[in-house]
Amino acid sequence: MNADAVREAVARAAARRVAAGLGGDTTAYRLVHDRWDALPGVRVDRLGDVASIRLRAADVTTPSYVETLAAALAETGLRRGHVLRDQPEKVRGLAADVDDGPLEAALAAGGLQPFAGPVVALERGQRFELSTAAGFSCGLFFDMRDVRAALASRWSGRKTLNLFAYTCGFGVALGARNEVINVDTSGPYLEWGRRNYALNGLEVRDEHFVRADAFAWLEGAVRRGVTYDAVTLDPPSYSAGRRGRARRFSVERDLGELIELAVRVLAPSGELFVATNHEALPRDAFAAAVRRACAGAGRRVEQAWDPPPDYPVDRAVWHLRTALIA
Repeated sequence: MNADAVREAVARAAARRVAAGLGGDTTAYRLVHDRWDALPGVRVDRLGDVASIRLRAADVTTPSYVETLAAALAETGLRRGHVLRDQPEKVRGLAADVDDGPLEAALAAGGLQPFAGPVVALERGQRFELSTAAGFSCGLFFDMRDVRAALASRWSGRKTLNLFAYTCGFGVALGARNEVINVDTSGPYLEWGRRNYALNGLEVRDEHFVRADAFAWLEGAVRRGVTYDAVTLDPPSYSAGRRGRARRFSVERDLGELIELAVRVLAPSGELFVATNHEALPRDAFAAAVRRACAGAGRRVEQAWDPPPDYPVDRAVWHLRTALIA
């Protein structure tokens, strides 16, 4: 693409997000989503004033393209940038053989100060610590923004279990009106979650940040007869497990068992939100697992979510599968 086409595509993408209400009290969102924003192979997340750029094709992973893209992003008001290669191994080569110096220099030439590290950005007024140095996820899944808002509005005064809590995005969204127990196997992610709580003035209590395996926690709750008024369940696609701490997990193999366990710890009027972004799991397979859990417990699917405005894809190809079980 020539420079004018890139600038026009970025400007249109930014205008679409503003028209949809992003910006202002939400400064963390997907600004460019690949070919759906007329920029194939390019994804850009806005993290405050930082453009977090992921290049997913060889033809866009060049200094000249990055400089053009950086200049276009700077015109939208972004001031800093980070670039990350996100390509098949055969394209990007061995990591040791890749020199990203020219790409970083191209950011600066385009008007974005190269940046790597934490930054605080907003989601509907709530503050989150995000990071360009955390791999392919900045610490908050923007595709869940509408879900977090909907559940925060729907749930109040509930004893809530947030499984696979990661950096506690759901915990922050729900924590002002509910008692939330955040469970994850990663100590560093739970510490990140504590910082997110503190950023929002939420009380940080040790008993609300639990380093444990989700299966073990649910099985223990079933044995003890412990129930919850609300459960959020958003597991990773795969986990290798940790000796003595967490079992090996695969969404394709284990999601049904996990949902059925979670349903068993719901109070009679409790609700369970379940999701996966694992694209290799067919949508009908996800729906079947949810239906089996509902049928066995006399429950129903209350709601599912469509793509938010910063992911302008057709629902048929939307990677996220969601269900609210009541």
